[in-house]
Amino acid sequence: MIETNMTNLDQTKRVRLSELVGRLYTLRCVADYHPSIDVDGRDAREAISIMKTVFESF
Repeated sequence: MIETNMTNLDQTKRVRLSELVGRLYTLRCVADYHPSIDVDGRDAREAISIMKTVFESF
């Protein structure tokens, strides 16, 4: 949806934003629906870093 609907951003930024949001979604799904997989501090720091990138760059 990001790549096709956010036409106010150029294509390169839309693709990058889509990748970042996809990674955040994957991290969330693992944390919420896969209790057998440990979510550690590294994963939390990655999510925070991605969110910071999104807010500052887009």
